[in-house]
Amino acid sequence: MNSRLVAVRLLQEVLVRGKSLTEVMSDDQLADGEEASFIRMLVFGVIRWHERLRFWLNSLLEHPLRAKDRDVEILLLAGLFQLAYSTRPAHACVNETVAVARLLNKAWASGLVNGVLRRFARQADSLRRQADLRPESRYSLPSWLAARLQKDHGAAFDAIAGALCLQAPMTLRVNLRKQSRADFLLAMDEAGIGAEAHPELGTAVTLTRPCDVHEIPGFLTGSCSVQDAAAQWCTHWLDLAPGQRLLDACAAPGGKTAACLEAEPGLGKVIAVDIDGDRQARTIDTLARLGLSADTRIADAQQTTGWWDGEPFDRILVDAPCSATGVIRRHPDIKILRRDSDIAALHKVQTGLLESLWELLAVDGLLLYATCSLLSSENEAVIGSFLNRHRDAEGVELPPIQGSEARRHGLLLLPQEGGHDGFYYALLRKKSMESSV
Repeated sequence: MNSRLVAVRLLQEVLVRGKSLTEVMSDDQLADGEEASFIRMLVFGVIRWHERLRFWLNSLLEHPLRAKDRDVEILLLAGLFQLAYSTRPAHACVNETVAVARLLNKAWASGLVNGVLRRFARQADSLRRQADLRPESRYSLPSWLAARLQKDHGAAFDAIAGALCLQAPMTLRVNLRKQSRADFLLAMDEAGIGAEAHPELGTAVTLTRPCDVHEIPGFLTGSCSVQDAAAQWCTHWLDLAPGQRLLDACAAPGGKTAACLEAEPGLGKVIAVDIDGDRQARTIDTLARLGLSADTRIADAQQTTGWWDGEPFDRILVDAPCSATGVIRRHPDIKILRRDSDIAALHKVQTGLLESLWELLAVDGLLLYATCSLLSSENEAVIGSFLNRHRDAEGVELPPIQGSEARRHGLLLLPQEGGHDGFYYALLRKKSMESSV
C-alpha cells in the first residue's frame, strides 16, 4: 500500500476521530523497515507541526475545504510538511502527494494539491516569516497553551516553546542491580550503539540516536529500562532506606516503581496502585522483566478503603495525572487532543489525590508529588493550596539540578535540547500535630 496513503489514514484517526498516536501507531499496523520509518516520520511530523502547517494551508487556500474533504486537507498538510521539513526533492514531494489524491478517490483534488504545494515551494521564505510572527504558528502550539505558557513563564516562554518543538532523546535507566553503568556502556559500544553517561544521574544513559529496545544488550533480561532523566530523579528525592513501606500511586506503567526497587533493594512493603487495568498489566510485565516484585493493585488511589491495609507508609510517590505538557516532544498529539477546559478537571483530581493519600503517610514520612506538566495550576498552585490547608505538612527544599528552576513550592525541570523532559517535583514532610501547633 502507498505509504503516504497509510499516513493520511493514520492522521485521520488522530485529527478527526481524536485517537492518540500511541493507539494508532502500533507496530502491527505498519510495515517493516524504511516504509514504516517514513510513515512514522510523516505522521509524527504533521502532528508536531500541525498549527504551523495549518497556518500555511489557510494562507494558500482560496476557499476553505468542505468538512467531507478532511482527507484532502490532511493530505495537503502532509505535503506541506514534506516540503518544509524533509530532505526529499521538492518535485518528488509534490508529485507523490498529488498521486495520493487519486487513491483517496478524490481525483478532482489533484489540481488543488498540485497548485497549493507548488505555491508553497515558491513562497516558502515569506510564509515562514509570516508564521514566525505569531507564537502559535511559530512554535506550533494551540492558542490556549501558548497563552498559559506565556503567563506562567514570561521571558522564558520562547526557550520553553522552542524546546517543545524538538525531538526528545532516548534515555535509559541502567539497572545497577545487574551491572555497573561503565560495564553497560561498554556493552553498548560493542553493539555499535552510541551512548553517553548522564552528568548528574548515576543510573542514566542517553543514546546518540533512538533505537529499537531489542537492539540494546540485555534489555530483555533486565539490564536497563527506557526512562527519561527527569523521571529518574524521583528515587533520589524520596530518600529511600531498607524496611520502608512505599506506596506508588498512579503507578502504571511501572517505571518509577521499578526505579525505586532498583535503587533500594531492601524496601519493605511496596504497593503500586493504578486505576487502569490495561496499563497496570504493563507494570506487572515491567517488574517481571527486571526481576522485581511489588504488590500491584487495580484501584482508584483516592478510594483508599478499597485497597489500603491500614498500615501507614513511610514514603508515598504521587505521580499525578496531568496535562503532560512537559512531554509534548514525545507525544505531540497532546497539542491536538488536550483542551484548556481539561486543566481545571485535572487540578481537581490532583488535589483529591493529595488529600486522600496524605492520611496514609506516617509522621516524619515523605510524600513526593510529581507531574510532567509545565503549568503552574497543576504544580505549585496545587502544592501551595495543600500546604495552606494542612498544618502538619511542610515543604522540603529540593536541590537545583541542571535545567531546573526553583518555584515558590517545588522544583520545575524545563525541557532541554538533547536532555530531560519538562517535569515538576514537590517534596512534603509530615509533621506531628504537636510540632505543627
